Amino acid sequence: MPEDKFVEARRQTQHKLELMERYWGAWCTILARTKGRHPFCPTRLWLVDTHAGSGEHASATDPDGKIEGTPALAALAARDTQRRFPGIEVRVRATDKSKPVANALLAALRPYRGTPPVGVDIKVGNVDWVKAAPWVAAEIADEDHPHGGRPVRDGRHDHRSLWFIDPYGPESIEHGVIDELPAGSEVIINLDLMGLLRLAGRAHAGETAVRDLLGRIYGGDGWDAPSKLPHPHQALADALAKSFPRWRHQNAYLLRASGSQDRAMVHLTDSKTAVEAFAEKVELALKAGTVIAGRTLTTIERDKAAVELFNRFRGLTLTTRQMYAVVTRYSLGQLRPICNTAATNRYGRWDDKTGTMEWFSERAPEPAPPTLGL
Repeated sequence: MPEDKFVEARRQTQHKLELMERYWGAWCTILARTKGRHPFCPTRLWLVDTHAGSGEHASATDPDGKIEGTPALAALAARDTQRRFPGIEVRVRATDKSKPVANALLAALRPYRGTPPVGVDIKVGNVDWVKAAPWVAAEIADEDHPHGGRPVRDGRHDHRSLWFIDPYGPESIEHGVIDELPAGSEVIINLDLMGLLRLAGRAHAGETAVRDLLGRIYGGDGWDAPSKLPHPHQALADALAKSFPRWRHQNAYLLRASGSQDRAMVHLTDSKTAVEAFAEKVELALKAGTVIAGRTLTTIERDKAAVELFNRFRGLTLTTRQMYAVVTRYSLGQLRPICNTAATNRYGRWDDKTGTMEWFSERAPEPAPPTLGL
């Protein structure tokens, strides 16, 4: 495999993964803590990854040669939220229109599937996200469970959902579909700016079909003026964000530059708290793995630390404080996510409530591939 295919060589992908790992969980936590205090129902929360891919990224340093992609990170956040907040169920929906990729995704998500709160209600769709959006919206509208918030005037549950739209290029961004997502939706779009600029160049050269495509992406000609600027990247992202006035807050954040790739995260939300949380996670993810990150560990660093601690403590059951007394290079705050990663990677069993890790003597085998079809 070429070196540039590994996630360690793809700085922009690392930034995206670090951001989404933090924000899937932050979003769930913010809403789970509102139970009974706001006129919407947080009893069911929804995490939707519309261009989920295979659920994994090739890694040169991970012992399995792979790390979790955004749908697996969503499943981890869902499981953690359900354990921390009894009575809250977080459902994960992911789609990919390629059947082989969708089958690989189903296999990657299998370890997290099950009955809440221990497992996560996960469904994988082998369909274009535009076709999947209506059936996911119908599930979100389902009200066959107790209302977890303050009663609303019409008695509806008014569920909250977080949609991550991450296409390979900008061509599959459908402005009209995004604008019609269910009430209470929050949206993150991973926008391919270089792809947009290539399309804009063709449109300016007279390709009518490409101009129409850009109109479908932006819901109009908002792409035109920004694409002519000397430094168009932030302006192009801002223009897409501002083309969705339905949401009270529309922001765009450039991701870490990576070779010829330039992308931005467009964030659409009605919540001021969500604006502040997302901006904070973008900044934390940008710093992760650098000198200015301080004690924040990246996903790759946690993977390495999990292997290190497994080799040191295999066969023992220890609290984080007991481990810290032996391995002081990691803080108590770092040991908890390291142990969580170690449990996910089958090195042991982690009890988050007691802060105790049961380290296996040998690494547990990988689960058998699923037989369930799509």
